[in-house]
Amino acid sequence: MTFRLVDAGWGAEFESALSIDHSELRIVCPFIKARALDRLLAFRPQNVRVITRYNLNDFARRVSDIAALRTLLDRGASVRGTLEADSFASTQENAARGRGAGNIDPRFAYRRQPAVRLSPQGCAWLSERLQAAFDQHGTMPRNKLQKLDWPDPPARPAPPRDA
Repeated sequence: MTFRLVDAGWGAEFESALSIDHSELRIVCPFIKARALDRLLAFRPQNVRVITRYNLNDFARRVSDIAALRTLLDRGASVRGTLEADSFASTQENAARGRGAGNIDPRFAYRRQPAVRLSPQGCAWLSERLQAAFDQHGTMPRNKLQKLDWPDPPARPAPPRDA
């Protein structure tokens, strides 16, 4: 297997390689965009593996696309990456304080707490994704929510009787 660094004209490089052999496609890139991915998947590679980063700021600034990740997962691709310190307020603050200041791994931070305070970037990203899901799938009206099988509220004790 031959490796080369391609920093310009990558589209032609990939298209040339995929037209010769489309049995496997491996992508290692910090950013992933749906339109670029669609160009590569048009060659119908049989085995797709991707390593990218899951930086919430990248998705919020649209330098990476959630839609590209969905496309990959829908096609059965193997997708790997890492979250970064900007995901949660605590890991963001620890990273800003420097080496040895505390945990900067969001996965570790999340596992150890019942609730994690999001950073402003994480909150904006999550809010945007939630609104996109509402736009795509709609929301449930409050009257239907109230009909769901919620637990009954605790019974109130009867007022004391005057004897």
